[in-house]
Amino acid sequence: MSDPIDDLKSFFSTTKSLKTKGKDFLQLYKQITDYKKTNKQRSDKLNESIIKFIQFSCDLASNQEYSSIWQSLVDITSDIANSYGSLHSGNDTHNFDVFFKPLLQEIDNEEHSDLYKFIERLLAKMNLGFKIAISEYFRKLFFDAFASNVKRKLKESYDLFRIIHVHIPEIIPPILTMHQTFLKNPNPDQREIGIRFIVDVLTGVYTIREALHTDVLDDFRKSFHEKDSEAQRIVIANLAKYLLRKTYITNILIDDLKKCFDAQIISPQLLCVLVDQISLAIKECYHATPDSLLNLLFTGCNHSTVR
Repeated sequence: MSDPIDDLKSFFSTTKSLKTKGKDFLQLYKQITDYKKTNKQRSDKLNESIIKFIQFSCDLASNQEYSSIWQSLVDITSDIANSYGSLHSGNDTHNFDVFFKPLLQEIDNEEHSDLYKFIERLLAKMNLGFKIAISEYFRKLFFDAFASNVKRKLKESYDLFRIIHVHIPEIIPPILTMHQTFLKNPNPDQREIGIRFIVDVLTGVYTIREALHTDVLDDFRKSFHEKDSEAQRIVIANLAKYLLRKTYITNILIDDLKKCFDAQIISPQLLCVLVDQISLAIKECYHATPDSLLNLLFTGCNHSTVR
């Protein structure tokens, strides 16, 4: 396997314009790597140069003209981030700007840009990578959002967690506690964020200890009965994803859903969504469907017809 830096040097030597572009990039690479020849310890003096190098790589990776060196850029850039400087301290706001802002801007897009894919791959190869995500800077981000009444900040906190959770599973329990507190808050925006998180727990996006499931369900079930709330809409719109994942969850939720029908605490429009979601869950997992859920579907169909 060829050395990534040799691949890059070869690529940047092919045309005059590439030589010009590559000159600054390779010079910055040399400046960073030469430092370690005389200074064995990591130094935050290199952090500014490293951030500049990462930004340079991101600019190249987001341009189709440089697609042939994409993997070499990933290898070189992750090595620089892993081996030099002290980005792992995580206290520099530039870390957030370089690694996470581009991801946050695109996280809900169906198609992600080359830059998004590059940063994801880069983070996956960075050994220090997500130490920055449990740093004081990131903790402050979460706690500021926790105390916020601003929906944008809450959404950013939620999305940031969606990005980092895969790499630092130990952060899930404290974040779970935070979102459970959101559910008890009178602020509807905080309740909505809490519900979205717990839907992700129930659908298996985030893995939590079995012992925590009961608490999660107790907080979650109340949302079925919050008539005309966004929380009620979210739990019903996603019902098919989690209704039949575990038998004990199914049995508990069937009782709550029956109350939705009997007490008429659901709008006619959402009632149709609920019936559709139950039908979809049964269709996708018929072998695991208890008779009580089939009876519930029949009840739901009758209610929707009457209305």
